[in-house]
Amino acid sequence: MGDLEEGMDIHQRVFENGFPYNVVVVNSLIGIYTKYERIHKAWELFNKMHDASIVWWNAMIERYAIHGYKKDSLKIIDLLDVDMVLWNAMITGYS
Repeated sequence: MGDLEEGMDIHQRVFENGFPYNVVVVNSLIGIYTKYERIHKAWELFNKMHDASIVWWNAMIERYAIHGYKKDSLKIIDLLDVDMVLWNAMITGYS
């Protein structure tokens, strides 16, 4: 609902106050960065999560593709064992 600067301020405050890189916090921050097409910042946060499930990988692939980073989304898929869920994310992103 806010703007990118507010989101970045919240990001800084979250981690300055000792919140860990957990999926709930990181998901919200990734949402902010992808909304404003700071996709590489979203990827940086995603990489700090130690418990990223295939659902999270799927979401990142889809967000990359949706925002026009199609080659990058394919690079992510190359890091994983591709399954039907991941291909579905690519198809959604490309469409």
